[in-house]
Amino acid sequence: LLTEDAARGGRGKLYTAEPNHGQFVSVDRKGSVSLVADLFTMIGDHTPASLTYHDGWFYIGFEGRIPGFVYGIARVSVSGKRVEPVNTSLSSVLGVAFGADGALYAISSTNGNAPPFFIPNVGYLARVEGDGSTTLITSLLNFPTALITGPDGALYVSNCGYGCAPGQGQILKVTLK
Repeated sequence: LLTEDAARGGRGKLYTAEPNHGQFVSVDRKGSVSLVADLFTMIGDHTPASLTYHDGWFYIGFEGRIPGFVYGIARVSVSGKRVEPVNTSLSSVLGVAFGADGALYAISSTNGNAPPFFIPNVGYLARVEGDGSTTLITSLLNFPTALITGPDGALYVSNCGYGCAPGQGQILKVTLK
C-alpha cells in the first residue's frame, strides 16, 4: 500500500501499511525502512487496506477482521504517536481519498455482515463527515478495490476488482457537485 500523496506530504518518504502484521512504516530515498506505528498494538488486529495523506495526517482504511470486516478508518500522525478513529462503521474500506472539495471519501466493498462475506453489488462510495458519520454518494458497486482523486477533481473507482470474470473490471468516474 503505497501512496504518492503521502510521499509528497511526508517529507520525501513513501509510506505503507503492511496488512499481515499491521505495521505502518516509512521508506526513505535510500531504502531504509522505519516503523511509524504498530497498528495492531494500537488498535487491534484489523487489516489496513488503503492509505492517503492530508493536512499532516495519514488516513488508513481497514478491511477489518472476521466476522463482518468492520473497523472503518483511522488517522495517524506523521510521527506515529497519535492514532485516532475517524469512522468505525464502514466495512472493508479498500479505498480512501480526499476529494477536490477537501472531504474524505471511502469505498466499502462488503455489506459488513457475515457470512456471506462477498456479495456482488453491495459496495458503495461514501463521504466521511467531520463527526465520522457517512453520506452515501453512490451504491451498487461491484467489489470496488481502489479510489483516487483525478487531476480533474473527479473521483475514480476501480470497480469489479475481484470476484469477477477476466475483462469485467471497470474504472468509474464520479463527478462531485
